[in-house]
Amino acid sequence: NRQLVALEALKIRSSRFLFIADFFGFLGFNTRMMVQGWVVLELTHSDGWVGLAAGLPTIPVIALAMFGGAITDRFNRRVIQRLAAPRGTSQTACGQFLWLRRLRANCW
Repeated sequence: NRQLVALEALKIRSSRFLFIADFFGFLGFNTRMMVQGWVVLELTHSDGWVGLAAGLPTIPVIALAMFGGAITDRFNRRVIQRLAAPRGTSQTACGQFLWLRRLRANCW
């Protein structure tokens, strides 16, 4: 049965972690998109601006995908992964710092 074969991957511990991480990543991304659209609609009262706010982040992905593919084909993938991982961590840390700073400013 084809469905049972797909569930075989969940017997592997790393695969379960990947499934859980992907689930929460997907949940967070979709929540952000929904809230972002809602905020834009509340601020502008325009469906066009909501669509623009949802579509603009895809432009760099589309424009840079070919270059990223060429780079990963030429260099060691583990080295690229080690260089790229701190970027996400630093973005999260900066975002948390700015959010906490704003939260503290609003309390006073």
